[in-house]
Amino acid sequence: MAGSIKSARAAQPILMLTGFTDPALRIQEKPAGVDMMLTKPIPQKDLRAAVAQLCPS
Repeated sequence: MAGSIKSARAAQPILMLTGFTDPALRIQEKPAGVDMMLTKPIPQKDLRAAVAQLCPS
């Protein structure tokens, strides 16, 4: 899905939130179109930092 969004709007940042906690899954490549991945549970400060990085003012 992220790849479809990127093909329509290339500048649209995509932040993927995942429940997979297996370390092997965390180091895999991000799916096509995903700019950043965070693993749940996500501390509020980490979510804020990710959004600030992907959407600078």
